Amino acid sequence: MPAFGEGTFADLRGNGDIVYSAAAAGVKKLLDVAVNDHQLGAQNQLAAWNVATGKMHPGFPHFVNDLQFLAGPAVADLTGTGLQDLIGGSATSDLRAITPAGAEVPGFSKNTGDWTFNVPLVTRLGTDPTLKLVSLTRSGTLFVWNTPASACGTAASPKFRHDAWNTGNVAVIADRPSTITNLGGSSTAGGGESLTFTAPHGHGACGNAVNYEVRTYSCPVAGSPPGFPTPALVATAGAAGTAETLTLPQLAPSTAVIAVSATDNATRAGGNLGSAAFLVIGSPPADCITAIETGVPETTPPAILEEPGAMGAIGAGAVAISGLSLVARRRRRRSRRGAQP
Repeated sequence: MPAFGEGTFADLRGNGDIVYSAAAAGVKKLLDVAVNDHQLGAQNQLAAWNVATGKMHPGFPHFVNDLQFLAGPAVADLTGTGLQDLIGGSATSDLRAITPAGAEVPGFSKNTGDWTFNVPLVTRLGTDPTLKLVSLTRSGTLFVWNTPASACGTAASPKFRHDAWNTGNVAVIADRPSTITNLGGSSTAGGGESLTFTAPHGHGACGNAVNYEVRTYSCPVAGSPPGFPTPALVATAGAAGTAETLTLPQLAPSTAVIAVSATDNATRAGGNLGSAAFLVIGSPPADCITAIETGVPETTPPAILEEPGAMGAIGAGAVAISGLSLVARRRRRRSRRGAQP
């Protein structure tokens, strides 16, 4: 049954066979937590249930050394095979990585020397060409391991609650597009603006963006935020690194700033909008520019409903453990009273 830990949804094989993976424990382990002494045969597990059938995924549960209190799995391709591995730690100094078949990934487990009480992170670091696996122990020791997987490899759920927005939703794209760094412009006949820049990446430092959203802003009324207007232009993005030119045929006379953002999904219903690059038009007051650039949202969450993620599993485990603990405490109090003269 689910234990007091985190969980996540993931497509381990890339074929739509989605599983829900979470920290789990056998009944004897729950008794072990609640009553005196150790219960022989108690089991701690990392489980993976097939979402379509409700049955355990073949090769699971995978047995681990100890309780995964507040811990849970990240999901990423650590080996470059295209398959997603489950990565999680326990309270007994180990960090496991498990293949979709339920076997240990070569080179694991990792000895952390302390209790892991969180979800690992799989990420890129700077310009390094490979993915890194990051884990933090209860005493504050930070581990970073190299992996053979490309820095542009896939990670179905690379962190706690799946993505930068902590949605816990398997449909959300985990990476945001990078920000345009060289936005320039020039006026055109008829009062328009020609925008030039280099196409950014669509997923962090990898891949291509899908669209650009261009918004225009006038100087806001003092004390009011500039808002987030409907795009004045939506255009298809080119491959990262290519030269881009977008044209706004006509600007309102009050336009002070143009903002351009990349998105990694055509409708953003599950994708992310990257941070905006700003182009100042004319010579508006400095406080006007500051109000716009600081008041416009740095980015916006994907237009998809958030899911409860692992909270149901956490709640079930908490209720089970709390109930057993309460029963055990009552029994112990009764036995103490019975032993008194």
